Amino acid sequence: LERVLDHRNTDLWIGAGEAGHAHVLQWLPDRAARFSPGDATQLNLRGNPDEIMQHLASALRADTTLRSLDFSFSHINSGGAEHLASALAVNTTVTRLNLGFNTVGSVGLLHLAGALRANATLTSLDLRSNTLGDASAYHLASALAA
Repeated sequence: LERVLDHRNTDLWIGAGEAGHAHVLQWLPDRAARFSPGDATQLNLRGNPDEIMQHLASALRADTTLRSLDFSFSHINSGGAEHLASALAVNTTVTRLNLGFNTVGSVGLLHLAGALRANATLTSLDLRSNTLGDASAYHLASALAA
């Protein structure tokens, strides 16, 4: 896995079936202080479990290269969304985030909405097929309007 991650690619795909989330969990903490998977600008962790979000959030706080993140079909719930939101509040490089087909829920969306109030960089957010309520959608719309 380390050999694959150190290649100088702009797209980095770490699917659950290819690397396995155990390897991702080992790799992320080590990279948190010097997060730079090659020259990757796109990270696809589609299908990896929610448990990696805490480690990924630590890495994203220091990241200056990633522009696009795909966490679709990753079973991300409100806890994972909270970790991700904490990173998005300070990250200034991610412009695209795909959280489609997860279970972010209303509480998770409230966390993301709070982060988006502080984040002026994110321009694309895919939340399709999540369990979202009307009230949390209102909070997201308010955050985007701010």
